Amino acid sequence: MKTPNILCLKTVFLNCLRPVQYVQEPAIFSLVAMGLFWPLINVARIVFESMHLKMFTYRTFRRHASMYLEPLIIYMWKKEQVDLVKDLCEADKVIIGGDMRADSPGHSAKYGSYTTMDLQNNLIIDIQLVQSNEVGGSYHMEKEGLKRSLEWLEECGVRLDCIVTDRHLQIQKFLKERNVTQYYDVWHLEKGLSKKLEQIARDKDCSIVKKWQHSIRNHLYWTAASSTSGLEKVAKWKSLINHIQDVHIHDDLLYPQCEHSHRVSKGGRTPDDKRSAASRL
Repeated sequence: MKTPNILCLKTVFLNCLRPVQYVQEPAIFSLVAMGLFWPLINVARIVFESMHLKMFTYRTFRRHASMYLEPLIIYMWKKEQVDLVKDLCEADKVIIGGDMRADSPGHSAKYGSYTTMDLQNNLIIDIQLVQSNEVGGSYHMEKEGLKRSLEWLEECGVRLDCIVTDRHLQIQKFLKERNVTQYYDVWHLEKGLSKKLEQIARDKDCSIVKKWQHSIRNHLYWTAASSTSGLEKVAKWKSLINHIQDVHIHDDLLYPQCEHSHRVSKGGRTPDDKRSAASRL
């Protein structure tokens, strides 16, 4: 069927075997819908209205998105996912990271998406959508999302070396029961550490800690990135207490001395001030 401006075709796509009626409409509508797909459509509408520009309705936008944009995105995502999993199945050492985001903060979320990433290539492996009423509450969504991802990876034949997550108690127990090596995400540790440092710095005898906050956070990241064993991480992290007191020779043989060049302390702080602050860390 053909009209002066519209061409209608009925087609069957091989990847889904479902008949679809294709309607060729003026290209401008599809192009604008594609350009507005990623930003929030409501924000774009406000901008258009402030400029006194005409814009198609939200219903038209959703029609174009559901007919053209979303199927294409899903198809390409599945295609890339299959190729990535094939590479992971052939790899000897697979290290992944996992975390969940929810539609609202706190423990009142209804939906959560658990994402796993290949940390060696920085590529998303899988996304699992979990609804709170499926698992008896939003607190349990993160564990369920991880469980589904690991089961899917196992079915695909991917052999995990370890996984990096946050310190969610249910996830710790779940991974321990499955004998999966778990590491904590340094960002989550640093976030909790920063809050404690801010609290310590409020003490009048420990105000020097405020000046050290940035360096302490950097030391945490450096400790995790430069160590090859758990004992070495402990030795490097504990060296921070001596370093704050201007002591750079340590008793631990795994990290006997600081690696930086000799520096002269500034700021007029006495050794007693430094020891007082270090004792609170």
